[in-house]
Amino acid sequence: MIANKVFAKIGFYLLSMVFFLIIVMILGTDIPVYFGKDAQFVGLKNIFKIGIIIPVACGLLLLYAGGFACWLKHESKGTRLGPITITEISNVNSEIMSFVAAYFFPLVGFNYSTTWKHVVVLAGLFVLIGAIYIKGDIYYCNPTLSILGYRTYKIKGTTTTGTPFEQTVITSHKMSVEDKFTYITIDSNTCFAYKQ
Repeated sequence: MIANKVFAKIGFYLLSMVFFLIIVMILGTDIPVYFGKDAQFVGLKNIFKIGIIIPVACGLLLLYAGGFACWLKHESKGTRLGPITITEISNVNSEIMSFVAAYFFPLVGFNYSTTWKHVVVLAGLFVLIGAIYIKGDIYYCNPTLSILGYRTYKIKGTTTTGTPFEQTVITSHKMSVEDKFTYITIDSNTCFAYKQ
């Protein structure tokens, strides 16, 4: 089982928003770039007035997401439960597009002006969407994991002792009925699966 669930859920949320953070980092930067002969150094005193806060914040969140991805890869080498034999399976990757359409696109269309009012509203929206994402346990709706080749399934199955198993499964393998897999629990409803 993944030890720190809150760390994992925040990590999954930030991982799902990696492309959004990159877009905000680019659009929210308001640093003049000029390479002419009369170019002058802006100076550290003025940098905070012209829009460095958004890219720095996004950069820190991207570092957290990258650290989480590395941690997740390391965590997957831990003790696995199972095996589980699949009796029913359904693909839930379509929910990822619903997440992107509902949260990602509206945020990308947000005004990235560097006034404090816009920065506060953007941060508030980002935290609100994160709270919905985490409290609703929908962190398996992750476009970044999908791009990295992971699939998400709702699986019903049985253990070797006949105990029923029903969870949302994130895996890098293509699965079908009668396949067997071992898993690491993320929470009571979701796990990472490894096909045998």
